[in-house]
Amino acid sequence: MTIRTGGSVAWRAGVYWVWGRAKKGPGMLIRQLSAVAVGLGISVVILLALGVELPGIGGDSTPLGPLTSSGAGLGESVYNSNCAGCHGVSGEGQPDWQQRGPNGVLPPPPHDSTGHTWHHADGLLFRIVQEGGVIYAGPTTPTGMPGFGEQLSDGEIRAVV
Repeated sequence: MTIRTGGSVAWRAGVYWVWGRAKKGPGMLIRQLSAVAVGLGISVVILLALGVELPGIGGDSTPLGPLTSSGAGLGESVYNSNCAGCHGVSGEGQPDWQQRGPNGVLPPPPHDSTGHTWHHADGLLFRIVQEGGVIYAGPTTPTGMPGFGEQLSDGEIRAVV
């Protein structure tokens, strides 16, 4: 006796659906597959706009784990030396941080409940500090967040996150 998993059943249902559409003519199949592709694309855009981190699309939900008290002190030192100049000494960010400037770049956001960094996973924040805002914003969106991977060690980045 063969036990069919949900994935196998869904795959077979998909094959039968496509095969049934192909019998009705290639035009019908192309229109329906195009509608599915557009629907998936719209879904991904909506999820990204809501801040949902999708695997392989800028997201990294890897937890970094708790810091020791010495790690917290290191994080404060790294922040003051490398981050406070843009994000503010108290993490208050820049005025109008949600409005793009004339150069198309968003000003540095605050790092408190009024900003947006609180809802990102630690792993993604680590990558943004290491590689720059381009890993989250994408290669065609201007970003003012530089990568610090050349200046800071992984331990320093972990501590500041």
